[in-house]
Amino acid sequence: MTTLLAGGVQAQTAGGTAPVAEEQPSGLEDIVVTASRRSESLRDVPTAVSAYGGDRLKEQQIVNLTDVSSISPNIQISSFATNANVAIRGIGNSQVGAGADPGVAVHVDGVYLGQAGLAVLTFLDVDRVEVLRGPQGTLFGRNATGGAVNLVPRTPTTQFDAGVDLAFGVDPEMIRSSAYVSGPLSDSGKLLGRVAVSQDWNKGYTRNANPALKGVGGASADIPRRLDDLNTSAIRAQLEWRPSDSFKARLSVEYDRENDNGPAAFILGTPDPNQQLPIFIQGMPTGDPKHRIAYANVGRKDLDSTMVNLITDTTIGGGSLKTTLSYAHSSNLTIQDGDGASFDFTHTGYRDVQRQYFGEVLYASDAKLPFTYVVGANFFDARQTQNVSVPIAGLATGADLNNDGTIDTLFDGSLLPTGDLIPVTVNLGGTVKTRSYAAFAHAQYEVLPGAKVFAGGRYSHDRKIAIEYNNFFGDGTQRAAWSRFTYEVGASYDISNRITGYVKYATGYKSGGYGVGSRGPAVDPETNANLEAGLKGSYFDGRLQANLAAFHMKYDNLQVSQVIGTASTLSNAAKATITGLEAEFALRPVEHLRIDLSGAYTDAKFDKFITQDSARPYLGVLNLAGNRLPQAPEWSGSAGIFYDIPMSDGTLTPSARYDWKSRMFFSEFNTDISSQKAVGRLDLNLLYKSADGRWTGSIFATNVTNEQIKNNVLIVSGVLGSLADANYRPGRQVGISFGYRFR
Repeated sequence: MTTLLAGGVQAQTAGGTAPVAEEQPSGLEDIVVTASRRSESLRDVPTAVSAYGGDRLKEQQIVNLTDVSSISPNIQISSFATNANVAIRGIGNSQVGAGADPGVAVHVDGVYLGQAGLAVLTFLDVDRVEVLRGPQGTLFGRNATGGAVNLVPRTPTTQFDAGVDLAFGVDPEMIRSSAYVSGPLSDSGKLLGRVAVSQDWNKGYTRNANPALKGVGGASADIPRRLDDLNTSAIRAQLEWRPSDSFKARLSVEYDRENDNGPAAFILGTPDPNQQLPIFIQGMPTGDPKHRIAYANVGRKDLDSTMVNLITDTTIGGGSLKTTLSYAHSSNLTIQDGDGASFDFTHTGYRDVQRQYFGEVLYASDAKLPFTYVVGANFFDARQTQNVSVPIAGLATGADLNNDGTIDTLFDGSLLPTGDLIPVTVNLGGTVKTRSYAAFAHAQYEVLPGAKVFAGGRYSHDRKIAIEYNNFFGDGTQRAAWSRFTYEVGASYDISNRITGYVKYATGYKSGGYGVGSRGPAVDPETNANLEAGLKGSYFDGRLQANLAAFHMKYDNLQVSQVIGTASTLSNAAKATITGLEAEFALRPVEHLRIDLSGAYTDAKFDKFITQDSARPYLGVLNLAGNRLPQAPEWSGSAGIFYDIPMSDGTLTPSARYDWKSRMFFSEFNTDISSQKAVGRLDLNLLYKSADGRWTGSIFATNVTNEQIKNNVLIVSGVLGSLADANYRPGRQVGISFGYRFR
């Protein structure tokens, strides 16, 4: 809920720091966000947006961006290999390979991330998280057809501030810690600094039962004993120089590291129940998701990322000018089991290296005037290299390993050399060079007291070069460029001093791209248009906050990822329509009781999509009209209840939160095997906060009923038996946490 922002959050304008959110008589807050690229009350922002404060997220054991998807309406986050798919209202990107862009723009400290997976890694010293739903093509640009996610870090403070947090858990064992120190570095107060560190270690939710770990059938030195584990660390150092009241510059350097065994692969079967598993693993156990037991031969995830940002804010003519320069580099090596059995029929190795440059200049006019505007320009330059290696135990001409009545081929009719079963390795990948430029403007005018009209536009130009290789299809280079103008128009009206309604029409644009390594042609850009109406406000002397939104979106050339042969390819679905309702409520019926509620209804379906299912080629050409979009449950909801018990030296707050989603598909073919049935998750927490705010402590249990919830299901290549390869979200975690603030 939006009330998670309570607890003293500050928001950054284009050129400074906004006041702390206003306290309501009820104890709920009027939240300040930067969804419009300037600091505004959430109630005044004419778009569907949720905001969550870092302290409250930590208190409720919401420790990463994936956890936020449980409490925020219409956002889903899943991952596979080197890719993280952030989907809002059914729009994201499940693409495994390089060359495709996300459908949700993820920004950290105002910097666009070409790889959303880096944001999923850690919640280091987060001030707040903002989730904007619907196309944000004007202010947040390309690749925001589904929406945008902003992670805003804490920045240096003018007064000394420091803190440490520790958490310990069992079922399985867990150790999590973070610390920060912030304050002036000079007597004049013109030089400020902040350093934050964190680490997160989890033994692993899944036990590997591969017999080789007991010396049966061969050596076990490289076989992991646990999977779905975690071993991350991060550090961020910031220097801020304030030579005058009208100028400041901040340098931020962040390093993140992950080194663990990665996710477990559970083979659920095949999309066709009559199709048997490959002969190599027939009759072998392929894992038990309910009890989190896997049979893996490999497992490794090794990720390093570095980001350097230089941000300046200058007050000019009553407005503020902000410049951002950023450099980021990441290296990700992932080796993942592909068959879920103790026999190593196949596994996949991903090596992904990316570097990006981002720059932006943004001017926001004086917000006190009837006519206000934001103008800006930015550039994005990235180079991503991905190498994929898939060893296969054995294939041969004339073989029918899957017993499906067809001769096995590597790619559409490409047979292996004649002979007995022989080991094969598929190697593919390449390098994608991306360069993007954009200029944008957005203006708002108060035509009558409380009545405003607004409009904005953005011109984006993208160019991509794909240098590909494939050891069966050969090498090649492709290049393409695309340009689009996106815009929004609308109006808002203050029904009262605490209630605002709005209506708007907005368009979005997602760059064209490639499925690098598939040697397929470039796909066309994805575009959409959204008609949205919303009502935001507080009622009953501020005891009830309610944010409502209704939307109707039309998509053209929706980009869909598919696995054909052994490569992940990209294609355009002709059209899709998404209609829905979203609601968020924060209620304080009595002084010490708070109730948070959120929910969404989403009707997200293909209007027309002519394609073939490579896992079931005998079905021929299919029209998927009427099928639901992946990552778009029809219904979702979250309910939290919190009761404050005053004590002589502080407050004790027991709380419970239940998050639920209806059936969700992971594939456009809407097969049962590639879906997650309706499921809910219950979290419990007992939080203590001292009266002076220095001490916090909690006893918590997340996913109390130990529901095994699918994170993703990928139908692998028909060459590999069309296996449904699933991985799962964390199971139950029980623990305690402590925190102390030095002030």
